[in-house]
Amino acid sequence: MHLLKKRLLFFLIAFILCGTLYYLQSNYHYYEVGDRDTFDLEVGETITLKIPANGSTGYQNCWINKHRNKGLQLIKENYYPSWLALMGLIGVGGTDHITFKATQEGIDTIKLTRYPTGRMQKDCDYFSSDTMRIREGDTMPEYSTDDYLFIVNITK
Repeated sequence: MHLLKKRLLFFLIAFILCGTLYYLQSNYHYYEVGDRDTFDLEVGETITLKIPANGSTGYQNCWINKHRNKGLQLIKENYYPSWLALMGLIGVGGTDHITFKATQEGIDTIKLTRYPTGRMQKDCDYFSSDTMRIREGDTMPEYSTDDYLFIVNITK
């Protein structure tokens, strides 16, 4: 009976360790400057971009050229906290997983930029390249150094 408990404990620890390693591996890698930034998709296919995010800073990843975009549609945005955040650390951030679907043939771009949506109490549409203009009493922040530009070639 004692040997059975040891084996059960061993398999339980091994299962937890494997699950933890799988989770860390699947959420560790994300797009970084210098990675591939040009993608070929067929109409109907999707692509998910993993971009670093930290909502505690008051900034959010915004798709600023979405109103000029004809061939891509935003399907979903999910935030996944880092393993440090899951362990209870505050302010460590995670990744935004942003999924787009190719809807029309052509070449399109995705421009993601971090803007102070929390601090300015505005949503991402406020910072869209179509709505950017000098507003009375507002000061528009400069483009962040955290800009991401993706080129997507969509074929049938």
